[in-house]
Amino acid sequence: MKKLAAFLAFSLFSSSLWAQQNLVWSMALVKNNESISFSRRVEMTNNDRFDIIIRTNQSCYAYIIIQDDERMEIINRQLDTNETWTIGPVIITPPSGSETFHVVISLNEQIELKNAINAYNNRQNTRTTRALNNAVARARREASLLSENPEKPIGMGGVFRGKEINGTEFSGSNIYVKTVVIHH
Repeated sequence: MKKLAAFLAFSLFSSSLWAQQNLVWSMALVKNNESISFSRRVEMTNNDRFDIIIRTNQSCYAYIIIQDDERMEIINRQLDTNETWTIGPVIITPPSGSETFHVVISLNEQIELKNAINAYNNRQNTRTTRALNNAVARARREASLLSENPEKPIGMGGVFRGKEINGTEFSGSNIYVKTVVIHH
C-alpha cells in the first residue's frame, strides 16, 4: 500500500512538473486582416504591412531578430502566462530582397543569446552580427535535440481588427526557434 501511495504521489508530481514545462505557443502573421501561412515561402511587396502575433500558455522569454542585407532589429521581452503579444505593423522596405525573422521562444532565459544581443546593441559590426547569428544557430541546435510535436494549424481564439486569427501552434519542447523568410 505504501509503495502504491508513493508511486501515485510521484506520478502526480512528475505529471504536474511535465505540464508546467510543456510550453505551448502559437504564432500568426496577419496582413490586411488575413492570416498568412508561413510554413512555406512568404511573398510580399515593398511597403506591405503586417503584424506578428504570439500567444503562449505560460510565462516565457521571447526574442525576435529581424534581419535583411542592411540592418538588424531585435525585440525581446518576457511574456506572461496566456499573454497575446502583437508586434507591428512591420513594414517591408525597399530595396527588394528578403527579410529573415528568427523567433526564439523559451521557458528559460537564453543567456548566450541575451549576451549576444547586448553586445550587438552596444556595437553593431560584423563581429557582433556574426556572434548573434551564431547564438541563434546554437539555440536552434538545442531546440532540435529536444522532442517537439509537429506544427499544427490552429485558430488563435480571437479577432484582430475584426477578423478571426488562424496561426500555427508549437508544443512538446521548452525552447523553439522558428525562422520565417519573407521575399519581396
